[in-house]
Amino acid sequence: MVQYHALALLYDIKSNDRLALQKVLGQFTAEGQAPPKSPMAVCSLIRYTGAALVAHDQDMMVERQLLNFLNTCLRHKLEMVQFEAARAFFELADVEIKRNPRQAASMANQTIICNGVYDMSSAMAVMQVLLNSPKPVVRFAAIRCLNYLAKTRPGVVSRCNSDIEPLLSDSNRNIATLSLTTLLKTGQEANIDKLVKQIQTLMSDISDIYKLDIVRAIKSLCIQYPSKHRVLMGFLSSSLREEGSHEFKKELVDTIILVISQVPAATDLGLLHLCEFIEDCEYPALCCRVLTFLAGHVPSTEHPEKYIRFIYNRLILENAVVRGAAVDALAKIGLAVPSLRADIVTLLETADKDNDDEVRDRIRLYTATLKDAMSPVGSESTEATEDLEVLLTEKELPFSIDALYDSMLAQMSDPNTQDKEVDTSILPTPEAYRAQMREMEVERQQAMEASAAAASQGAIARMG
Repeated sequence: MVQYHALALLYDIKSNDRLALQKVLGQFTAEGQAPPKSPMAVCSLIRYTGAALVAHDQDMMVERQLLNFLNTCLRHKLEMVQFEAARAFFELADVEIKRNPRQAASMANQTIICNGVYDMSSAMAVMQVLLNSPKPVVRFAAIRCLNYLAKTRPGVVSRCNSDIEPLLSDSNRNIATLSLTTLLKTGQEANIDKLVKQIQTLMSDISDIYKLDIVRAIKSLCIQYPSKHRVLMGFLSSSLREEGSHEFKKELVDTIILVISQVPAATDLGLLHLCEFIEDCEYPALCCRVLTFLAGHVPSTEHPEKYIRFIYNRLILENAVVRGAAVDALAKIGLAVPSLRADIVTLLETADKDNDDEVRDRIRLYTATLKDAMSPVGSESTEATEDLEVLLTEKELPFSIDALYDSMLAQMSDPNTQDKEVDTSILPTPEAYRAQMREMEVERQQAMEASAAAASQGAIARMG
């Protein structure tokens, strides 16, 4: 322990002096130099060496010396030292990809790190040995480290899949879960069905942090193997029906939305899964997100009418925030699908007595707009007479909103005018209102200058 504390103190003393720290590390890692006897001191030295290599501020000779020291530690007799050295190499591999994100795809299957200076195959071999250790803590450390590396170099970690698969049945749930998520990140298309079945046996007994990791791995698999989207989205849908935190449910929803956006064949299935989710959703923010997404994608489906029921249910069963989102969704679908406009108008009219002001105003606005844009009564056609989406989203008001606000404040402050309707015909346009504001600002500045000048003259007169 003395060596461990002495090394930690020396490192802290030299940490702000790069050259001095480089000299200290050079002394301890020089070829032929005996390492500290304390294994904890050796582990600390490995961490300091790894941090120095990550900083990437050494010359080539020093870098090679530090890498050789780490490589020597891979052959240490103690597992903790071997693990620490292997983890240092994995961190270097991760940092190298973060520094070169454009080359991430080409580097995913490479064991070469440090710009071609070192091959970390030896570190991978050490991890394979540690995966078969009889000690649970060693197996856990090894699989967690490989799980971390699999995010950036899945092709490298896949070489250990034969050693990882037996850990799926490990008695330690954390080890089994990490093994599963690692295999999901590195697995092949042929193994997906088997892995999904394994997931379902573990989901009920693991914490949310591991659930999130599994969902993120599923997300990448859906994009990587689009032909397996039915199996993977079936798992996502079943997870949505289970109890879970807001973060977990949000990750599931985001994953389904991403898959729908990236895999066209998954659109109908994904939209139905989202509709089922909002039927019993305890998180209003997620429900609103799904409704907004449905509004944008339902019109492009072959049978958009089958989704209307799910959206309308939110209008009659949820709180005001969700009801407002449901009104928006119905209106946007009506804008894009002429054949559904009459039915959507009928549905909106059933809720025009909503007890929330904003929801009620939205319903009346959309209903009036849809009616005005449809063909005259008695006509068989319900085609729009103008672009409704442009009408609602891009058409500017003929008056300034700021002017309307000022007018309403003035009207409400006068008891004699509080009950009168606001006359928008006398309000200025946005350009005219801005010009008025500029004129008022100039007049205010002139008044302030005149007041200051008068005060100055008065003071001079008093002094005289």
